[in-house]
Amino acid sequence: MVRGLSRMRSYPDLFSGVALIVVGVAIIWMAQAYQMGTLRRMGPAFMPTMIGGILTMFGAIILAGSGRRQAQLPEMLMQPVVLILSAIAFWALTIEVLGLVPSTFGLVIVASAASPGFRLIRALITAAVATLFAYLVFIAGLGMPIPVLGRLG
Repeated sequence: MVRGLSRMRSYPDLFSGVALIVVGVAIIWMAQAYQMGTLRRMGPAFMPTMIGGILTMFGAIILAGSGRRQAQLPEMLMQPVVLILSAIAFWALTIEVLGLVPSTFGLVIVASAASPGFRLIRALITAAVATLFAYLVFIAGLGMPIPVLGRLG
């Protein structure tokens, strides 16, 4: 192990700090395509640059504090990751063919199986409520042209 990293023991803080720094620097870099302006007359790059700077500063503070606390690197369980990504892929691949209702219902059931405390009855109830909510918001409320039952209905 690299000598400097062996001292840093709070890996969640280490990764969070690095992530905030990377995002902050990326925001600052992208904002440079616009005009900065002045404090009296701020340009379109002013706020993104300030926000990117604040993110970078917070990331540096978190990164500096990562050596003071001890924490174990969390164990990565692949089954929940695969199930959730599969649920999203299922929804994306079936929304046009099956429609909003069956696709959303299936999405919630498959994603619920990723939970260690998975219970089929609870998943069915959650899927029914989420599907009804999606219907009410996106079709009834916003009038989006999403097929309700796809080619089935």
